[in-house]
Amino acid sequence: MKKLIIVFALIAFAVTTSHAQKFLVGGGLVYGTEVEKGGIDIRGDIRITNSWAIVPNINFFFPESSDAYKSGFTGINVDGHYLVNLGSGANVYPLFGLNFGHSSFKNKINDTKSGNTEIGINLGGGIEYFFSSKVAGFFELKYVLGDYDQGVLGFGVLYRVN
Repeated sequence: MKKLIIVFALIAFAVTTSHAQKFLVGGGLVYGTEVEKGGIDIRGDIRITNSWAIVPNINFFFPESSDAYKSGFTGINVDGHYLVNLGSGANVYPLFGLNFGHSSFKNKINDTKSGNTEIGINLGGGIEYFFSSKVAGFFELKYVLGDYDQGVLGFGVLYRVN
C-alpha cells in the first residue's frame, strides 16, 4: 500500500511539472455508501488544458475499531475531468477514472492482519466554483464499479499553486 501511494505521488508530480497549465491542491470530506463511513479526501488537480484535468486523490475512510478488531478502507483514485465552463467561475464536469480500493482488517485477539486491494472504474461528475483566482470549492458524486462497488460523495476546497 505504501509503495502504491509513493508511485501515485511521483506520477502526479511528473505530470504536474511537465505539462500542467495550472495545478491545484486541496481536500475535503467524503462519504462511502458501502463502507457507510465518512472520510478525508486529499487531492491534486492538474489542468492539462482549459477543458481537461487529471485529478489524483486519496480517500481515507475513518476506521472502525473495537476491543477485538480494527478495520479500515482506503480508495486511491486517478480521475479525468472534462470541464464545461458555465461562466462566472463555475465549471461542471463528468469524470472517468481508475480506483484502487484497499481494505484492511486486524484481529487484536490473536494479532493477525489481512488486507486486500482491488481495481475498479470511477464514473460520475461534479461541479466546481472559483471564489477567487486561487481558491475553488468542489462537490462531486461518483460510483466505483468493481469488487468494492460503492457511491462516493465528496466536497471540499482547492488552492491554485501556480
